Amino acid sequence: DNYILKAGIIPLSDDLGQLYKATQYFINQSLEPAVASLEQKLIDTRALRIGEIAPWAGTIETIPYNAYLCDDALCLIEDHQLCFKAIGHSWANGRTPPKGYFYLPDGRAWTLKGIGQSQVDKYPDFTKADGSKLSLTENRDVNERYQSTGIRKITGNWSIVGGFSMITATGVCKTKPVSGSRTSTVGGAGLDLEIDTSLTNPIGETNRDNNLAVYWIIFYKA
Repeated sequence: DNYILKAGIIPLSDDLGQLYKATQYFINQSLEPAVASLEQKLIDTRALRIGEIAPWAGTIETIPYNAYLCDDALCLIEDHQLCFKAIGHSWANGRTPPKGYFYLPDGRAWTLKGIGQSQVDKYPDFTKADGSKLSLTENRDVNERYQSTGIRKITGNWSIVGGFSMITATGVCKTKPVSGSRTSTVGGAGLDLEIDTSLTNPIGETNRDNNLAVYWIIFYKA
């Protein structure tokens, strides 16, 4: 009965569940500090993600409660102070937001690329497996977040020898009737000249990398 009384329960001789209730009370009392500590650690861990952009494989409706869709929306600084402290106005893309607001990143139809490749000493030219060099230098700073699409320079030429008696094509250039050597002897019927980028580059409807379509989200609170 003393054990039950300490738990704040009035002893009832016909209630066989009182000892269980009292025992559960003391277990909960001893676990509360540990549970509170664990909850705080979880909050602290989630707080580390504020300002982080992540891919979301679900739908817009299932985006986590502490994240927003990266859709270029304006956010009130007063209501999102930790997020603003993390990203500031770096996603304004040259615009001046209304007073007291900041822009979220716009991840719609954009892929992510690591910033900081302008540090030449840290990121020298990369040598690919075929021995060719790939430059990793880029003159962009943290305020130049958006970069439009582009492709590598594509070149080619036709070499005409012997008064149009022979034409040699290189790069993206070709002579239409020619196969194999890409060299043609011009006869009296003339010759069609073409440019074909598929000779040097994969082709498609857009300039792109292999990609997956996801929603980009940004965590704005713990």
